Amino acid sequence: WLCDALDATTGDCLVNTSRCISQFGMPDGGCGGDCVDRPPFMPGFLRSCTFASGGALRFAANVSLRCDFAEQIGSSACALTLAFGRGVVLEEGAVVSAGSVRLESAGAAVLVARGAAVTSTGLGRCSAVLDPLYWTKGEAGAGAGHGGAGGKCDSPSAVGGGTFGDGTRPWQKIATPGVPWWPDVTTDLTLYGAYSFGDETQGPICCGGGLVSVKASSLHVDGAISADAQPACRRCHGVLHHSDRPCCPLALDSCSGVGGASGGTVLIDAAVMNGSGLISARGGDADPE
Repeated sequence: WLCDALDATTGDCLVNTSRCISQFGMPDGGCGGDCVDRPPFMPGFLRSCTFASGGALRFAANVSLRCDFAEQIGSSACALTLAFGRGVVLEEGAVVSAGSVRLESAGAAVLVARGAAVTSTGLGRCSAVLDPLYWTKGEAGAGAGHGGAGGKCDSPSAVGGGTFGDGTRPWQKIATPGVPWWPDVTTDLTLYGAYSFGDETQGPICCGGGLVSVKASSLHVDGAISADAQPACRRCHGVLHHSDRPCCPLALDSCSGVGGASGGTVLIDAAVMNGSGLISARGGDADPE
């Protein structure tokens, strides 16, 4: 499903056509490789897709692989693993996007060319429904928490999100006690950035950043690796748009007039790192509108 050309001898995979893995329950939602929806007993699902080979994976210029509906607890989420023994290359302008992106090439190099991106920006935690870390959200104009507490504005109703994760070891997954309906509380969820919102029942929500993990012998980044919070934007689909804020992607809905969401996590395990690009897990700015 992933490869437009596959070398039967080496296992090398070339992707020269853009692909999109849809949300569970949507038309054409399946993907190749090892793809399972879990846990089956919850109202929502984690779409977990793994593509693996002993060869190399190369994304041609300006090609994208997206599984970028947000991490909405009670709805759906997306975790994407690309495990290729001979390395992973994103040529200029190529994009890999998901709530959780793992590039695994322990004995080879990962290369992100200029203009290319591996990103989970705005694809972290995004919903209050069945969220075991609900107390980390930013409320009524306050910022969301992560390695530290979220900022609080002057409004008496504003509540900054609580600290979660380990500020000195942000890759350390944490357990969330007292949540019997969430059986696997030490999953990647604890590495995702928290959301912020303006009202408990109605109003805009800004999504946190997701997770990007790279395991390689070397990493060269001239493009970008990012797990930033969702930037302020406006819901434009089907409504009249009178704002200087850009339109939100449909999957992320509205993010305006609230405190900043928190950044996610970027994990890099490589003996050598170089390049002139950007690696970031930034929290979002509060939107004064």
